[in-house]
Amino acid sequence: MKNRVITPLAALAVLACGGRGGNGPSDDAEGPRTTFRDSAGIRIVENASPPEGSRIGWRLGPEPLVSIGQREGEAPYLLERVFGVRMLSDGRIVVGDDGWKELRVFDRQGTYRETGGGRGEGPGEFS
Repeated sequence: MKNRVITPLAALAVLACGGRGGNGPSDDAEGPRTTFRDSAGIRIVENASPPEGSRIGWRLGPEPLVSIGQREGEAPYLLERVFGVRMLSDGRIVVGDDGWKELRVFDRQGTYRETGGGRGEGPGEFS
């Protein structure tokens, strides 16, 4: 009885995911072709390059908009092991430094504002 319910649900799940079983090329004629294959139990996904003329018309500028970190200078700008960077909704930039065990906050121009955390095992500290 369980198999009678599971089989139709599995078929519906495949149809809901686009009808592909995970093998062969995608059938979207508008977009780039995607091929799924398996090699010794490892799933390989290959995406073909998009057609000429279909690419987004933007380019990277020659200079960064903001640069944070220095080789020499004031302590807040000397980073040891950055493990992540996030821009907050108000434009501030938070840099996680695993070497100092700190979260450093910079404004949108890259000027240091404050530090949170630090080495330790107390409240607000990282180990």
